Amino acid sequence: MIKLFGSWRDNLSEYAADFDKNGFIVIKQGIHAEFLDYAEAQIEQCIDGGDISRSKRRLKQEYLFAFPEQRETVAEFVETIGRLTGLPYEDLIISERHLKVYREDAPQTPPPHKDRRGTQLSIGIPLEVGSDSRLILYPYHELGENTFDSYDLFLASLSEAERPENALRDIDPVVIDTRPGDLIVFWGSTIWHERTNAAGSKVLYFKMNSLGLDPLGENIAALPLAAQKEALSAVLD
Repeated sequence: MIKLFGSWRDNLSEYAADFDKNGFIVIKQGIHAEFLDYAEAQIEQCIDGGDISRSKRRLKQEYLFAFPEQRETVAEFVETIGRLTGLPYEDLIISERHLKVYREDAPQTPPPHKDRRGTQLSIGIPLEVGSDSRLILYPYHELGENTFDSYDLFLASLSEAERPENALRDIDPVVIDTRPGDLIVFWGSTIWHERTNAAGSKVLYFKMNSLGLDPLGENIAALPLAAQKEALSAVLD
Protein backbone atom coordinates (compact mmCIF):
# COMPACT_ATOMS: atom_id res chain seq x y z
CA MET A 1 0.00 0.00 0.00
CA ILE A 2 1.27 3.47 -0.86
CA LYS A 3 2.17 5.36 2.30
CA LEU A 4 -0.09 8.35 2.81
CA PHE A 5 0.89 10.31 5.92
CA GLY A 6 4.21 11.26 7.46
CA SER A 7 5.42 10.45 10.97
CA TRP A 8 3.22 13.16 12.54
CA ARG A 9 0.41 10.60 12.76
CA ASP A 10 2.24 9.03 15.72
CA ASN A 11 1.43 12.19 17.70
CA LEU A 12 -2.04 12.71 16.26
CA SER A 13 -3.65 13.72 19.57
CA GLU A 14 -1.36 16.75 19.82
CA TYR A 15 -2.37 17.93 16.36
CA ALA A 16 -6.03 17.26 17.16
CA ALA A 17 -5.79 19.57 20.18
CA ASP A 18 -4.33 22.31 17.98
CA PHE A 19 -7.10 21.89 15.42
CA ASP A 20 -9.76 21.98 18.13
CA LYS A 21 -8.36 25.27 19.43
CA ASN A 22 -7.99 27.08 16.11
CA GLY A 23 -10.34 25.43 13.61
CA PHE A 24 -7.46 24.86 11.21
CA ILE A 25 -4.07 23.21 11.10
CA VAL A 26 -1.05 23.16 8.80
CA ILE A 27 1.14 20.08 9.14
CA LYS A 28 4.43 20.75 7.39
CA GLN A 29 5.45 17.83 5.19
CA GLY A 30 2.46 15.93 6.53
CA ILE A 31 2.07 13.86 3.36
CA HIS A 32 4.40 10.95 2.65
CA ALA A 33 6.58 11.24 -0.46
CA GLU A 34 5.03 8.07 -1.95
CA PHE A 35 1.53 9.54 -1.96
CA LEU A 36 2.80 12.89 -3.18
CA ASP A 37 4.52 11.21 -6.14
CA TYR A 38 1.32 9.30 -6.93
CA ALA A 39 -0.79 12.49 -6.93
CA GLU A 40 1.75 14.39 -9.03
CA ALA A 41 1.86 11.59 -11.61
CA GLN A 42 -1.93 11.49 -11.79
CA ILE A 43 -2.31 15.22 -12.36
CA GLU A 44 0.27 15.14 -15.15
CA GLN A 45 -1.62 12.26 -16.77
CA CYS A 46 -4.83 14.29 -16.63
CA ILE A 47 -3.17 17.31 -18.24
CA ASP A 48 -1.25 15.36 -20.90
CA GLY A 49 -4.26 13.18 -21.69
CA GLY A 50 -6.48 16.17 -22.31
CA ASP A 51 -8.98 15.21 -19.63
CA ILE A 52 -12.01 17.46 -19.46
CA SER A 53 -11.92 19.96 -16.62
CA ARG A 54 -14.75 19.66 -14.10
CA SER A 55 -14.60 23.35 -13.22
CA LYS A 56 -16.85 25.91 -14.91
CA ARG A 57 -14.98 28.84 -13.39
CA ARG A 58 -12.17 30.78 -15.01
CA LEU A 59 -9.95 30.48 -11.95
CA LYS A 60 -8.85 26.86 -12.40
CA GLN A 61 -9.17 23.47 -14.04
CA GLU A 62 -10.24 20.47 -11.97
CA TYR A 63 -9.83 16.74 -12.46
CA LEU A 64 -11.32 13.92 -10.41
CA PHE A 65 -8.74 12.26 -8.15
CA ALA A 66 -8.64 8.45 -7.88
CA PHE A 67 -7.17 6.88 -4.75
CA PRO A 68 -4.51 4.17 -5.09
CA GLU A 69 -5.42 0.74 -3.71
CA GLN A 70 -8.62 2.46 -2.80
CA ARG A 71 -10.03 0.49 0.11
CA GLU A 72 -6.98 0.56 2.40
CA THR A 73 -5.81 4.06 1.57
CA VAL A 74 -9.27 5.59 1.85
CA ALA A 75 -9.80 3.85 5.20
CA GLU A 76 -6.57 5.27 6.60
CA PHE A 77 -7.31 8.73 5.20
CA VAL A 78 -10.86 8.97 6.57
CA GLU A 79 -10.04 7.52 9.99
CA THR A 80 -7.09 9.89 10.42
CA ILE A 81 -9.04 12.99 9.39
CA GLY A 82 -11.85 12.01 11.74
CA ARG A 83 -9.48 11.65 14.68
CA LEU A 84 -7.73 14.90 13.78
CA THR A 85 -10.91 16.99 13.58
CA GLY A 86 -13.17 15.26 16.09
CA LEU A 87 -15.79 14.30 13.50
CA PRO A 88 -17.01 10.67 13.67
CA TYR A 89 -15.01 8.90 10.99
CA GLU A 90 -17.75 6.26 10.63
CA ASP A 91 -19.99 8.99 9.19
CA LEU A 92 -17.46 10.87 7.06
CA ILE A 93 -17.84 10.97 3.30
CA ILE A 94 -15.62 12.55 0.66
CA SER A 95 -17.88 15.00 -1.16
CA GLU A 96 -15.14 16.30 -3.47
CA ARG A 97 -11.74 14.94 -4.53
CA HIS A 98 -10.15 17.22 -7.08
CA LEU A 99 -6.77 17.80 -8.62
CA LYS A 100 -6.76 21.53 -9.29
CA VAL A 101 -4.62 23.45 -11.73
CA TYR A 102 -4.88 27.22 -11.41
CA ARG A 103 -4.81 28.99 -14.74
CA GLU A 104 -1.98 31.36 -15.58
CA ASP A 105 -4.47 34.25 -15.69
CA ALA A 106 -6.00 33.43 -12.30
CA PRO A 107 -6.59 36.61 -10.23
CA GLN A 108 -3.71 37.45 -7.91
CA THR A 109 -5.95 38.48 -5.01
CA PRO A 110 -9.39 36.87 -5.39
CA PRO A 111 -12.02 37.75 -2.78
CA PRO A 112 -12.36 35.35 0.16
CA HIS A 113 -15.18 32.82 0.05
CA LYS A 114 -16.76 29.96 1.99
CA ASP A 115 -17.35 26.50 0.55
CA ARG A 116 -20.76 24.88 0.24
CA ARG A 117 -22.33 23.14 3.25
CA GLY A 118 -21.09 19.76 2.02
CA THR A 119 -17.58 21.03 2.75
CA GLN A 120 -17.56 20.83 6.51
CA LEU A 121 -13.87 20.12 6.12
CA SER A 122 -11.51 21.37 3.45
CA ILE A 123 -8.26 19.44 3.07
CA GLY A 124 -5.50 20.77 0.82
CA ILE A 125 -2.26 19.14 -0.30
CA PRO A 126 -0.09 21.47 -2.42
CA LEU A 127 1.70 19.69 -5.26
CA GLU A 128 3.26 22.73 -6.92
CA VAL A 129 2.94 26.34 -5.76
CA GLY A 130 4.65 29.56 -6.71
CA SER A 131 7.00 31.22 -4.24
CA ASP A 132 4.56 34.12 -3.74
CA SER A 133 1.41 32.03 -3.35
CA ARG A 134 -0.25 32.13 0.07
CA LEU A 135 -3.28 30.60 1.73
CA ILE A 136 -5.38 33.26 3.46
CA LEU A 137 -7.67 32.26 6.35
CA TYR A 138 -10.00 34.17 8.67
CA PRO A 139 -10.45 31.47 11.34
CA TYR A 140 -11.48 33.70 14.27
CA HIS A 141 -14.05 36.08 12.76
CA GLU A 142 -17.38 35.95 10.91
CA LEU A 143 -17.78 32.19 11.27
CA GLY A 144 -21.38 31.85 10.16
CA GLU A 145 -21.91 28.68 8.12
CA ASN A 146 -22.63 28.63 4.40
CA THR A 147 -25.79 26.52 4.61
CA PHE A 148 -26.34 26.56 0.85
CA ASP A 149 -25.25 24.16 -1.87
CA SER A 150 -23.18 26.85 -3.57
CA TYR A 151 -21.19 29.91 -2.65
CA ASP A 152 -23.14 32.13 -5.05
CA LEU A 153 -26.39 31.43 -3.22
CA PHE A 154 -24.71 32.06 0.11
CA LEU A 155 -23.25 35.37 -1.07
CA ALA A 156 -26.64 36.48 -2.38
CA SER A 157 -28.16 35.83 1.05
CA LEU A 158 -25.78 38.22 2.84
CA SER A 159 -26.50 41.82 3.67
CA GLU A 160 -24.11 44.48 2.42
CA ALA A 161 -22.44 44.63 5.83
CA GLU A 162 -22.00 40.84 5.92
CA ARG A 163 -20.26 40.58 2.56
CA PRO A 164 -16.55 39.73 2.93
CA GLU A 165 -15.23 42.98 1.48
CA ASN A 166 -17.01 44.80 4.32
CA ALA A 167 -17.15 42.30 7.19
CA LEU A 168 -13.43 41.48 6.93
CA ARG A 169 -12.15 44.94 6.03
CA ASP A 170 -10.38 45.66 9.33
CA ILE A 171 -9.47 42.07 10.21
CA ASP A 172 -5.93 40.76 9.78
CA PRO A 173 -6.02 37.27 8.25
CA VAL A 174 -3.80 34.31 8.97
CA VAL A 175 -1.35 34.15 6.07
CA ILE A 176 0.16 30.73 5.42
CA ASP A 177 3.09 29.86 3.17
CA THR A 178 2.23 26.30 2.14
CA ARG A 179 4.73 24.14 0.30
CA PRO A 180 4.45 20.84 -1.61
CA GLY A 181 3.70 17.96 0.74
CA ASP A 182 2.11 20.09 3.47
CA LEU A 183 -1.30 19.04 4.82
CA ILE A 184 -3.83 21.82 5.44
CA VAL A 185 -7.17 21.14 7.14
CA PHE A 186 -9.81 23.72 8.10
CA TRP A 187 -13.57 24.19 8.48
CA GLY A 188 -14.36 24.99 4.86
CA SER A 189 -17.99 26.08 5.10
CA THR A 190 -17.48 28.45 8.04
CA ILE A 191 -14.02 29.99 7.57
CA TRP A 192 -13.54 32.68 4.94
CA HIS A 193 -10.51 31.76 2.81
CA GLU A 194 -8.69 32.33 -0.46
CA ARG A 195 -5.40 31.56 -2.20
CA THR A 196 -3.40 34.51 -3.52
CA ASN A 197 -0.96 34.48 -6.44
CA ALA A 198 -2.19 31.01 -7.34
CA ALA A 199 -1.40 31.14 -11.08
CA GLY A 200 0.17 27.87 -12.18
CA SER A 201 -0.28 26.18 -8.80
CA LYS A 202 -1.34 22.53 -8.60
CA VAL A 203 -3.19 21.38 -5.49
CA LEU A 204 -5.00 18.22 -4.43
CA TYR A 205 -8.19 19.14 -2.56
CA PHE A 206 -10.58 16.97 -0.59
CA LYS A 207 -13.91 18.17 0.78
CA MET A 208 -15.51 16.09 3.54
CA ASN A 209 -18.54 16.09 5.82
CA SER A 210 -20.35 13.91 8.35
CA LEU A 211 -23.76 15.15 7.21
CA GLY A 212 -24.37 12.64 4.43
CA LEU A 213 -24.11 15.35 1.76
CA ASP A 214 -22.72 14.40 -1.65
CA PRO A 215 -23.73 17.31 -3.93
CA LEU A 216 -21.45 16.34 -6.84
CA GLY A 217 -21.89 12.59 -6.58
CA GLU A 218 -18.17 12.08 -5.94
CA ASN A 219 -18.30 10.11 -2.72
CA ILE A 220 -16.56 6.74 -2.83
CA ALA A 221 -18.98 3.83 -2.64
CA ALA A 222 -17.27 2.37 0.44
CA LEU A 223 -18.14 5.46 2.50
CA PRO A 224 -19.58 6.05 5.06
CA LEU A 225 -17.61 3.33 6.75
CA ALA A 226 -20.03 2.53 9.57
CA ALA A 227 -20.78 -0.90 8.10
CA GLN A 228 -17.08 -1.68 7.68
CA LYS A 229 -15.74 -1.16 11.18
CA GLU A 230 -14.22 -4.63 11.37
CA ALA A 231 -12.53 -4.32 8.00
CA LEU A 232 -11.31 -0.83 8.86
CA SER A 233 -9.82 -1.99 12.16
CA ALA A 234 -8.03 -4.82 10.41
CA VAL A 235 -6.53 -2.44 7.85
CA LEU A 236 -5.34 0.02 10.47
CA ASP A 237 -3.89 -2.74 12.65
